[in-house]
Amino acid sequence: MKSKNIYWILSLIVIIISFGMIAIHWNDLPEQVPMHFDLEGNANRYGSKAELFILPFMSLGLWLLFRWMSNKKLKINEHKYGAKTPMQLQVTKQFMGLMTLFTCVLLAIGVYSIMAIATGSDNATSYMMAFTGIGLIVLFVWYFVKLNQASKKE
Repeated sequence: MKSKNIYWILSLIVIIISFGMIAIHWNDLPEQVPMHFDLEGNANRYGSKAELFILPFMSLGLWLLFRWMSNKKLKINEHKYGAKTPMQLQVTKQFMGLMTLFTCVLLAIGVYSIMAIATGSDNATSYMMAFTGIGLIVLFVWYFVKLNQASKKE
């Protein structure tokens, strides 16, 4: 197995876990679950527990789209920012895998949070915004550092 595929495999595992969490706890969930939250973590829309499957299906759709995009022969755009060399293109494809993993984990946390709130176990949404913001900043900083390193190697 190539190490560059590890992000894609981990993403699929996270997607399977998301579907599994819903299936395992299906009978424990009330018929109406919170589906949207305001910035303070308060539920402001409720929906059927079947709507929980939207998040793992979104993860799967994004996984399929980004996997397809990263396997295509991507044209290298000659512009100020972005991939200009084959090595930078590899970094960009790796970044797509990391972003896919990050998104799948974020949506899985969303599934867990909704289920925890619906069953009265926990108010787990309080750190979602911070996790999202910090995670995105770290990923983009990593990407631009790697892109810069790749440009210096070629």
